[in-house]
Amino acid sequence: MYSIVCGEDDPYIQKLLNELLERRGYAVRSCVTGQEVVDAVTSKPPDLILLDVMMPVMSGMAVLQELRPQLHKGTIPVIVISGISDEETIASALTAGATDYIVKPFTPSEVMAKVDMALSRRQAQLKPRLELRPGERFYNHYQIVSLQRTGGVSSLYQALDLRITTPDKVALKVFDFDTARQADRKYMATFLREAYGLARLDHPCIVKFREFGQSGLHYFMAM
Repeated sequence: MYSIVCGEDDPYIQKLLNELLERRGYAVRSCVTGQEVVDAVTSKPPDLILLDVMMPVMSGMAVLQELRPQLHKGTIPVIVISGISDEETIASALTAGATDYIVKPFTPSEVMAKVDMALSRRQAQLKPRLELRPGERFYNHYQIVSLQRTGGVSSLYQALDLRITTPDKVALKVFDFDTARQADRKYMATFLREAYGLARLDHPCIVKFREFGQSGLHYFMAM
């Protein structure tokens, strides 16, 4: 269950946000002052912070400055929800560590869409990449020889195809898409369409595709 600290001094908005978040199954800690937000985050770091700009005792901007060391590690996203809509305030909040900004009055669908997206990105950041070690098998018949290089969404390995009597060397490209990309149907549809198109190409002047497939959550290409 995701934990969310919600800093909002308006009781009506606080109640609305709590109902929306709890209905989705999130655990919410409500804070009325900026100092309460700082104390809540310091005592038990949440998965997400919702923060108003105009708060008693300590403003939302002051909270961002106070929590700056934690926020700049990139592990706790902050969505500012405020009635202040001028560009300078929005830019200042984003510069200070907020990851998104919602202007009041807001719609429930807007808030929940941005909350879900922020949590998905955080989960993707914390998710360990797939690491295949020399000697390990992938998709049953590819034996890893060495890691060649790692990119943004994939890793390239040298491997042996064990399906033949004399194992043949192949370049094995394993894709490690984050949660947000996996949930993006348009992105995945484009990727699969291009991958299947490449797999059908056969010409002496281009790299020969050996296999394209999926192992668990990971797509791969053997060339």
